[in-house]
Amino acid sequence: MLVLSSTKDLTKSYWELRYPLVGKSLPADHGHKLYGAMSRIVPAIHESNGWRMATIGGTLTGRGEITLTEYSRLRIRAGWEQIPLFLRLVQKLLKVGKHSLVLEPPEIHPICPSKILKARLLVIKGFKEPEPFIGAVKYHLQKLGIEDCEAYVPNNALGESDRKIIKVHQHKVVGFGVVVTGLNALNSIALQVNGCGGKGKMGCGFFSPISSLDLQENEGDKEQESSNA
Repeated sequence: MLVLSSTKDLTKSYWELRYPLVGKSLPADHGHKLYGAMSRIVPAIHESNGWRMATIGGTLTGRGEITLTEYSRLRIRAGWEQIPLFLRLVQKLLKVGKHSLVLEPPEIHPICPSKILKARLLVIKGFKEPEPFIGAVKYHLQKLGIEDCEAYVPNNALGESDRKIIKVHQHKVVGFGVVVTGLNALNSIALQVNGCGGKGKMGCGFFSPISSLDLQENEGDKEQESSNA
């Protein structure tokens, strides 16, 4: 766990790599398979700790797959000293199930604070229902020294708690989307750097900035989709 004394610590700590992609599609649930593909190419990635990645965005096809777009990126947050390790993935062919993916040279970005952060999927072992789950999230945030903020599970398009399931080998792992609001700059960066919960190498607990307007529009879209269902 990285404890930050000031936002300036980022200049010598953690950064985000954003890889453009060459490929057509991926499994919608690809976190575990992508991690495995990366580790086969660079075994030291499996042994290295303290880094997280986000699952790759795309357009859902309805067949358990996503189609990659020009905006699809693989995003990895890692310590400055770990960056050479992840650069070894550039121009390598990754086999993700039956899909193939090549990573182009990444852009390297600093981690910037935001008052609102959202994780697409967060998992905490043993918590499969929204209320006890969010209680566990708040406990983990306190352990990171992150207080005076609000955390909740947003609703999905059906107006239900944003519950998701991923597969790790043959096991189903239950998690939820999470939004954290009211963060100061230091806590925002600490949460983005450390993440929260398990399976961070498989795309879980990866928090990204989101504006209050984006959040309102996202919730409004879901309400509209739900009313039209």
